[in-house]
Amino acid sequence: MKHPTSIRSILPTAILSFSILVTFAGAPSTALAQASAAGAGNAADAWNELRAAAQQKLQTAEDPEKSVREVLADLERFAAAHAGTPEASFALFNHGSLALELGDDAAAERSFREAARLTTDPQFAAHVESQLAQLAMRPGKAPPAFAARTLAGKTISPQDFRGRVVLLDFWATWCGPCIAELPNVQQVYREHHDAGFDIVSFSLDRDKAALTGFLKKREMPWTHVFDAELPPTASVAAKYGVNAIPFMVLIGRDGTITGVNLRGPALAKAVTEALGKPPAIEKRSDES
Repeated sequence: MKHPTSIRSILPTAILSFSILVTFAGAPSTALAQASAAGAGNAADAWNELRAAAQQKLQTAEDPEKSVREVLADLERFAAAHAGTPEASFALFNHGSLALELGDDAAAERSFREAARLTTDPQFAAHVESQLAQLAMRPGKAPPAFAARTLAGKTISPQDFRGRVVLLDFWATWCGPCIAELPNVQQVYREHHDAGFDIVSFSLDRDKAALTGFLKKREMPWTHVFDAELPPTASVAAKYGVNAIPFMVLIGRDGTITGVNLRGPALAKAVTEALGKPPAIEKRSDES
């Protein structure tokens, strides 16, 4: 469990997690214990009460750590009391989301997997699977395996880059932030490619011609994959839980993740460290 000051900093995100798949309603702010102990009654009403009470408790928390612990415990009790209902899956999902915000990956994974097992809603199941994929995107973990065909017709996998540092870059030609970050990515590639740095860009464009036309106009001499050619559930983006772009995953020489969503100066610094090179010393403005 994180220090209380850290917990306080993630409370806004924790509060928002309770809106997942549940419309905000003017539910009474009953005590958490009463809401979670609603038993086998109306699960939907009990869930609305518990969610509203949990939101209020997190919003007004004087002791963040205590409040978060209580909410986590109540979510577990609710899921047990209403086992087999859609609301039990919602409770488990929110338990996992809150645990994930706190950095408790093991608890988050348990809750997400149980939510995925219990739900009969394909859309909700896909959302839970996306969260499970995000769990794999942690420094020190092995990235999800994949086999993808490049624009050059070669099939690649993460294993092909073992011994080198590789950036998996999920982007699209229509993505403004992706294009804005491109000059930085190009510079990092130019400076570090010869030292053992590679990039694999996964385009989420729907129009392959838009991608190939863009590449003809830009200096992007690394590996490219048109990810939209794969079925949505089989795409590399799906395997990596990508729900917004740009999304980047940096993999070290040992084949494990060293960083996620690194941009600007942070990308160059992370690549330098992953290559085992001493970081560049910034020149002071008063130096000639």
